[in-house]
Amino acid sequence: MARRGALGAAVLTFIGGLFVLLGAILSAAFGLLLRLARVSADFLFLGIPIALLILLMAVLMYFVPTAHVAWGAATILLAFLSLVFAAFGGLVIGFLLCLVGGVLAIFARPGPRYLPQMVLWVGRVRAPGRDDR
Repeated sequence: MARRGALGAAVLTFIGGLFVLLGAILSAAFGLLLRLARVSADFLFLGIPIALLILLMAVLMYFVPTAHVAWGAATILLAFLSLVFAAFGGLVIGFLLCLVGGVLAIFARPGPRYLPQMVLWVGRVRAPGRDDR
Protein backbone atom coordinates (compact mmCIF):
# COMPACT_ATOMS: atom_id res chain seq x y z
CA MET A 1 0.00 0.00 0.00
CA ALA A 2 2.82 2.44 0.81
CA ARG A 3 4.53 1.85 -2.52
CA ARG A 4 1.61 3.21 -4.53
CA GLY A 5 2.64 6.88 -4.33
CA ALA A 6 6.15 6.51 -5.68
CA LEU A 7 5.44 3.77 -8.22
CA GLY A 8 5.04 6.14 -11.18
CA ALA A 9 8.17 8.02 -10.18
CA ALA A 10 10.13 4.78 -9.88
CA VAL A 11 8.96 3.52 -13.28
CA LEU A 12 9.75 6.80 -15.05
CA THR A 13 13.13 7.02 -13.36
CA PHE A 14 13.98 3.42 -14.26
CA ILE A 15 13.07 3.89 -17.93
CA GLY A 16 14.99 7.17 -17.98
CA GLY A 17 17.94 5.43 -16.34
CA LEU A 18 17.96 2.86 -19.13
CA PHE A 19 18.11 5.66 -21.71
CA VAL A 20 20.89 7.35 -19.75
CA LEU A 21 22.76 4.03 -19.64
CA LEU A 22 22.42 3.75 -23.41
CA GLY A 23 23.77 7.27 -23.82
CA ALA A 24 26.57 6.53 -21.37
CA ILE A 25 27.60 3.46 -23.33
CA LEU A 26 27.65 5.56 -26.50
CA SER A 27 29.75 8.23 -24.75
CA ALA A 28 32.14 5.61 -23.42
CA ALA A 29 32.53 4.11 -26.89
CA PHE A 30 33.30 7.56 -28.26
CA GLY A 31 35.75 8.12 -25.40
CA LEU A 32 37.44 4.83 -26.25
CA LEU A 33 37.84 5.94 -29.85
CA LEU A 34 39.35 9.23 -28.69
CA ARG A 35 41.66 7.36 -26.35
CA LEU A 36 42.86 5.20 -29.23
CA ALA A 37 43.68 8.43 -31.04
CA ARG A 38 45.74 9.47 -27.98
CA VAL A 39 43.32 12.21 -26.93
CA SER A 40 42.45 12.38 -23.23
CA ALA A 41 38.71 11.85 -22.76
CA ASP A 42 38.50 10.16 -19.37
CA PHE A 43 35.46 12.17 -18.28
CA LEU A 44 33.31 10.39 -20.90
CA PHE A 45 33.50 7.21 -18.84
CA LEU A 46 31.72 8.84 -15.87
CA GLY A 47 28.33 8.40 -17.54
CA ILE A 48 28.11 4.70 -16.75
CA PRO A 49 28.34 5.09 -12.92
CA ILE A 50 25.86 7.97 -13.11
CA ALA A 51 23.42 5.81 -15.08
CA LEU A 52 23.82 2.96 -12.60
CA LEU A 53 23.16 5.36 -9.71
CA ILE A 54 19.99 6.57 -11.45
CA LEU A 55 18.82 2.96 -11.77
CA LEU A 56 19.62 2.46 -8.09
CA MET A 57 17.52 5.51 -7.19
CA ALA A 58 14.59 4.02 -9.11
CA VAL A 59 14.87 0.74 -7.21
CA LEU A 60 15.15 2.58 -3.89
CA MET A 61 12.09 4.70 -4.72
CA TYR A 62 10.10 1.52 -5.05
CA PHE A 63 11.46 -0.47 -2.12
CA VAL A 64 12.06 2.37 0.40
CA PRO A 65 9.24 4.85 -0.25
CA THR A 66 9.62 6.52 3.14
CA ALA A 67 12.71 8.40 1.86
CA HIS A 68 11.09 9.41 -1.44
CA VAL A 69 12.20 13.05 -1.10
CA ALA A 70 15.88 12.11 -0.80
CA TRP A 71 15.66 9.69 -3.74
CA GLY A 72 13.89 12.30 -5.86
CA ALA A 73 16.45 15.00 -5.09
CA ALA A 74 19.34 12.63 -5.84
CA THR A 75 17.66 11.62 -9.10
CA ILE A 76 17.31 15.24 -10.21
CA LEU A 77 20.97 15.92 -9.39
CA LEU A 78 22.08 12.82 -11.28
CA ALA A 79 19.86 13.73 -14.23
CA PHE A 80 21.62 17.07 -14.56
CA LEU A 81 25.00 15.35 -14.29
CA SER A 82 23.96 12.96 -17.04
CA LEU A 83 23.53 15.91 -19.40
CA VAL A 84 27.29 16.41 -19.32
CA PHE A 85 28.60 12.87 -18.96
CA ALA A 86 26.10 10.61 -20.75
CA ALA A 87 25.48 11.86 -24.30
CA PHE A 88 23.16 14.73 -23.32
CA GLY A 89 21.34 12.80 -20.63
CA GLY A 90 20.66 9.65 -22.58
CA LEU A 91 19.77 11.38 -25.83
CA VAL A 92 17.69 13.97 -23.88
CA ILE A 93 14.84 11.45 -23.42
CA GLY A 94 16.52 9.87 -20.41
CA PHE A 95 17.20 13.26 -18.86
CA LEU A 96 13.56 14.33 -19.18
CA LEU A 97 12.20 11.04 -17.83
CA CYS A 98 14.59 11.15 -14.86
CA LEU A 99 13.74 14.78 -14.19
CA VAL A 100 9.99 14.11 -14.19
CA GLY A 101 10.49 10.94 -12.12
CA GLY A 102 12.53 12.85 -9.55
CA VAL A 103 9.94 15.61 -9.25
CA LEU A 104 7.16 13.03 -8.91
CA ALA A 105 9.16 11.25 -6.21
CA ILE A 106 9.57 14.46 -4.24
CA PHE A 107 5.85 15.23 -4.37
CA ALA A 108 4.64 11.62 -3.99
CA ARG A 109 2.30 10.88 -1.14
CA PRO A 110 2.70 7.28 -0.08
CA GLY A 111 -0.56 5.98 1.33
CA PRO A 112 -1.19 5.33 5.00
CA ARG A 113 1.22 2.55 5.83
CA TYR A 114 -0.18 1.24 9.07
CA LEU A 115 -3.90 1.83 8.61
CA PRO A 116 -5.05 -1.81 8.99
CA GLN A 117 -3.05 -2.23 12.20
CA MET A 118 -4.45 1.03 13.59
CA VAL A 119 -8.00 -0.14 12.96
CA LEU A 120 -7.27 -3.31 14.92
CA TRP A 121 -5.94 -1.27 17.83
CA VAL A 122 -8.92 1.08 17.95
CA GLY A 123 -11.36 -1.75 18.46
CA ARG A 124 -14.92 -0.50 18.81
CA VAL A 125 -15.90 2.65 16.95
CA ARG A 126 -18.43 4.99 18.59
CA ALA A 127 -20.78 7.23 16.70
CA PRO A 128 -20.19 10.93 17.38
CA GLY A 129 -22.70 12.55 19.69
CA ARG A 130 -23.93 9.36 21.33
CA ASP A 131 -23.49 8.70 25.01
CA ASP A 132 -22.31 5.39 26.37
CA ARG A 133 -25.05 4.13 28.65
